[in-house]
Amino acid sequence: MLMQSFKSAVELNIPDEHYEALKKTLVLFETGKVKYQSLDDLSKWGPDGDLVRGEVKFDGLFNMDEWRASYHGCGTVACIGGTAELVGNVKFSKIIDSGNMSLYYLFYPNGLIDKWENITVEKAARALRNYLTHGEPRWKEVMGLRKREENAI
Repeated sequence: MLMQSFKSAVELNIPDEHYEALKKTLVLFETGKVKYQSLDDLSKWGPDGDLVRGEVKFDGLFNMDEWRASYHGCGTVACIGGTAELVGNVKFSKIIDSGNMSLYYLFYPNGLIDKWENITVEKAARALRNYLTHGEPRWKEVMGLRKREENAI
């Protein structure tokens, strides 16, 4: 694991408990406690024919394309934000709604990545570490888009 040189919760403009949840999430990602889960491989339909949205718990399954959902018989799959909510017992919606755009782009890399499902746990960990260290996820760098763009010039 890399040395910690993170910005503070105040610098990131997030409450301490959310900051701690993100740091716990990073440790889980970087220590192999979270595994990528393709949504195509899941039994998405519960007994009533719907995606199970009831009680969810941390099952260590990651897919950036799903905030947090429990799949019947398969467990709970979550993205960075959903995982942090589960392990930290917090909610990020008010912070995102308040205009914290760096945090928003960590959770929603809109316009940067076409298929969020292609984001691996390792890449999500790099984006989360970038957010905690630099105050921005730097998704283009994480996904290798800057090098491709530079080579095209």
